[in-house]
Amino acid sequence: MAFLFGGSFYNKAKCLKESIFGKERQMRIRNFTKIRQGIFLSLLIMHCSGSLVNQAYQYSIGGRISGLKSKITLENNKKEALVLEKDGSFTFEKKYFKEETYEVKIAVKPAGQSCVIENAKGILKNNSITNIQIQCSVDTFTVGGTLSGLDTSGSNSVTLQLNGSNDLVLSQNGNFTFSTLIPDLSSYNVTIRKNPTGPPSQTCVVYAGSGNLNGQDITNVTVQCQNNSITVGGSVSGLSTSPANSVVLQNNGADDLTVSSSSPTFSFDTIGNYPYNITVYTQPTNPNQTCTVTGGSGTTPASSNVTGISVNCVTNQYTVGGTVSGLVSGNSIVLQNNGGDNLTVTSNGSFTFSTALNDLSAYNVTILSQPSGSPKQTCTVSNGSGSLAGGSVTSVSVQCSFLQYSIGGNLTGLAGGTVITLQLNTGETLNLSANGSFAFPTAVDDFTNYEVSIAMNPLNQACTIDKNAGKVNGANVTNISVSCAAAETTKVWVQDAYLKASNAGPNDYFGVRVGIFGNTIAVAGRYEDSAQIGITNTDGTAAMDNGAPDSGAVYVFKKDGTGNWYQDAYIKPSNTGAGDVFGFALDLSEDYLVISSLKEDSNFQGINNTDGAVSGTDDGTKNDSGAVYVFKQDASGNWSQDAYIKASNADAGDDYGALVAIDKNTFIVGATLEDSSQSGITNTDGVASLDNNAADSGAVYVYERDPLTGDWKQSAYLKPSNTQAGMFFSFGLDIFGDTIAVGARYEDSAQTGITNVNGTAAMDNGALDSGAVYIFKKDGSGNWYQDAYIKPSNTRAGDQFGVSVSLSKDILVVGAYKEQSTQNTITNLNGSAPDNSAANDPYGMGAVYVFRRYTGTGPTPCTPPSGESSCWYQDAYLKPVGSTGSIDSDDKFGWYVGVSGSIIFTTGHVEDSNVAGVINTNNTSSAVNSYYASGAGYIFQLYPTTNVSYCTVESGESDCWYQDAYLKASNNLDNIVYGWSSAISGTTIVVGAYAEDRNDNTITNTDGSPTTTGTGLTNSGAVYVYTLK
Repeated sequence: MAFLFGGSFYNKAKCLKESIFGKERQMRIRNFTKIRQGIFLSLLIMHCSGSLVNQAYQYSIGGRISGLKSKITLENNKKEALVLEKDGSFTFEKKYFKEETYEVKIAVKPAGQSCVIENAKGILKNNSITNIQIQCSVDTFTVGGTLSGLDTSGSNSVTLQLNGSNDLVLSQNGNFTFSTLIPDLSSYNVTIRKNPTGPPSQTCVVYAGSGNLNGQDITNVTVQCQNNSITVGGSVSGLSTSPANSVVLQNNGADDLTVSSSSPTFSFDTIGNYPYNITVYTQPTNPNQTCTVTGGSGTTPASSNVTGISVNCVTNQYTVGGTVSGLVSGNSIVLQNNGGDNLTVTSNGSFTFSTALNDLSAYNVTILSQPSGSPKQTCTVSNGSGSLAGGSVTSVSVQCSFLQYSIGGNLTGLAGGTVITLQLNTGETLNLSANGSFAFPTAVDDFTNYEVSIAMNPLNQACTIDKNAGKVNGANVTNISVSCAAAETTKVWVQDAYLKASNAGPNDYFGVRVGIFGNTIAVAGRYEDSAQIGITNTDGTAAMDNGAPDSGAVYVFKKDGTGNWYQDAYIKPSNTGAGDVFGFALDLSEDYLVISSLKEDSNFQGINNTDGAVSGTDDGTKNDSGAVYVFKQDASGNWSQDAYIKASNADAGDDYGALVAIDKNTFIVGATLEDSSQSGITNTDGVASLDNNAADSGAVYVYERDPLTGDWKQSAYLKPSNTQAGMFFSFGLDIFGDTIAVGARYEDSAQTGITNVNGTAAMDNGALDSGAVYIFKKDGSGNWYQDAYIKPSNTRAGDQFGVSVSLSKDILVVGAYKEQSTQNTITNLNGSAPDNSAANDPYGMGAVYVFRRYTGTGPTPCTPPSGESSCWYQDAYLKPVGSTGSIDSDDKFGWYVGVSGSIIFTTGHVEDSNVAGVINTNNTSSAVNSYYASGAGYIFQLYPTTNVSYCTVESGESDCWYQDAYLKASNNLDNIVYGWSSAISGTTIVVGAYAEDRNDNTITNTDGSPTTTGTGLTNSGAVYVYTLK
């Protein structure tokens, strides 16, 4: 049987007993030599001879070694060797059986080390051995020798050094040993640190003082001393006398000698016929100087002194400089240091004055000439003065900023006891109650566009404004003229124009997105089919081909001096592609227009700031990743592509560009289906999370324009503090100044009301698809943070609160187009909304919520959290006002919301009324449902306490909202989806109806026209413009 089992017969039998049959069904095996039957023999062979037994019952021997510096050889049982060269675990190659013994020893020790083994031997049981521990340490030895010749009649001593340190003072002849242990194999060097100074003075010489350790102590260093008989010396020149300075010299690397400016001669005692080497050990430091030795080395004569060694010292000089920031290209600034050394700086970055100054000298950097170009700037110096202290100064900071100027003018004709409200750039408002000069309190940068409008007329008066728009040009604006007179008639809303694309075609969806700023309107036809690349700046012209189906286009319209609208430009991107749906989202502010292509496929990530350029290729890896294009209008009114932008973490299907919003030099982009699970904000430029662990959670990217270079950069990446998959964060989006509002229509929290604590949001999922809005704010350092988490006062699952959002200064408007209440009035009470009276309606009715930011003036509707000066509160709850049925199931009221100053506009694009045109009757809506999905718009106004005839001011409030007008298309018809998109700027409202079918490609500037429906261009789309006259 031995040939079957191999190795230990006992162990193999035990293997069969314990493994094949198990502990519960053991067979008694008494005499294996009698077993002859084939089946049992086969079992023995299979389980106890072959690989299975090896796998189950053979064990390894090993452990861990640490402290190893060189190669070591181990052996086990004096048979198997193992060579190790580094720390870590080790295992011998051979395997062993249970009950076998092992003993590990060191066969060859590592060079210069000793090692100790723990748990080195034993008997194998039921496991491999892994606990052998080997600890190695470096062998160390002493260095020493014999001192002779030291004169010990007095208190003489000599100081030795080992390897440049470890001083050893000897005052007796004989043997010596340094206390410091030196690692084996390392070098040693014994030198004289200080010779005996006497009396008598002596010079000591070291013999056999250097070498390498080799496994034993060094004992053969010899130091011999003899009396000095001559001197080596000279003089030091150039040392500062005010303040007094000093230098430390050495001879042969020893005997430190301090020489001061008050006593500049020096001498070292030494012996004849002996080398000398005078060196500078410590340079002067008060001020910092550099001293050099001339004639300082040689061999002493037998009996005469060495004189004439020269040490010359020169004061160190350093430069003064720093950095310039904020200087506009083309501008220059002249700096001075200490009233001279003029330096002209023409660009941002580092600067250095050409004249170096002695150490300890004072410096004072000032501005001789401020920038004189345009735009006007002023520069200031910080860290500009001080004294040099052993190094060049690089910390002077010159910061340049735009000069700021006020915007104002003169008011005449205002009746006593009334108030007029002016608005600057659709933002800051100014209430005036007296005639005379006025100015907005916030100054604006030079070269900034401005536009002042009348946000609210005084009671029973109508006011006109003149010279109200332009560009600041190096001076305060003081010529805006506002004139008021008794109102002959009340202003009403009228349809000002009807816009069609100049190349209108079926299914182009012209009007699917609209935007407005001042007297400029942008309209998208996201499924327009032209293959044109680039921009046509010719009025009323657009490509007529259909070479790139669903590539998309954007049309720019402007209002001329006579009040008529005209098509100013036709915009296509520089990489037009079929199916890209250019114009999926857009927004404009001042001279910039931002447009997205939701289905653009380039694999590029980041920003290309080269005009008209794009980057990346369509390699199939980033399909439908999306792109954003920035267009700029020059002084001549022509548009050009300024930048091409992709998400910094661009991925297929992220819907980057689902929404965009811009305010001045900052724009934001929503990627509704972005998948990162990050919670919170990344304020690092150009950085975004790369994981895909929260599908369709959504993200927002913040971009800012460098005012100096004009380049765009990604400044932040926003995620909510309670990120979850499928919440569609960024489906609603807007920005105003340093505030961003983001809607997440499918957020699931059941919270009601507002959390004003920074970075906090509810984490429950108690109300699926109820929706939420997040407010982000930029701090003084330029970093964004989550300022508030907003839920309505009547949160309900499925309402999709946040499907649309809009900001204007301290007013936030939020749509919830599936909200369930059947209320047909407005609730102006802070934080109040009705219950869900139509809770079983699968489509919902829709509602709009108004929130306002309290900034410390007036009534106190909320309490700012610690460290903050503002808080948000729910101000009103808006519904279409009218008879029963004025709001109906699936009207989608609140699908779009917009706010400008004190005017709110919202739409219900599936509203069914057959009314056509504008109804200016206050608090009126139609309840007739005969034109399915024709759509409607609603205008709400905020009235102060001086004019409250249309709404009731609640206790503790100072104003109230009322419905001012009800809008329908002038050529109303079924399924035109009027109100799918809209935009508001001042008192101009733009409404898109992408499914309008009228066969027309011109602009109608007649108020209230057209009134005929017409067909022939299915889903070509149209846009309606309204204004207050």
